[in-house]
Amino acid sequence: MKQQFKVGEKVIALNSSPETDATRQPRVKGKIYEIKAISYCSGCGTQRVNIGYSSVTSTGMVNCHCGKRTSHEGLKWTNSEFFAKLDNIDKLIEEAVENEDYELAATLRDLQLEEQLA
Repeated sequence: MKQQFKVGEKVIALNSSPETDATRQPRVKGKIYEIKAISYCSGCGTQRVNIGYSSVTSTGMVNCHCGKRTSHEGLKWTNSEFFAKLDNIDKLIEEAVENEDYELAATLRDLQLEEQLA
């Protein structure tokens, strides 16, 4: 699902980041984050989002899946495809069930119930 986000928007992580890669922004499947900054690959136009983590790499560069390298601007970045807008939860639940990802479907359902009770 291709997503386009805005700074300040609340999003939900669709998967967790690998724990073994310290260069990536940590994210937990089903957790809600706020978009702090946005950048785009100058090669393919892929949107990347920052959810509040600074970069500690000395290269100053981030690699895109298209092969283009751009400055990381002192931040860690994650492609926006790994997040979804909160107002799309019904559609996300349907997709998770179709993909037999029942854990994500249950997490999304629980978040939806929390939102309704708030």
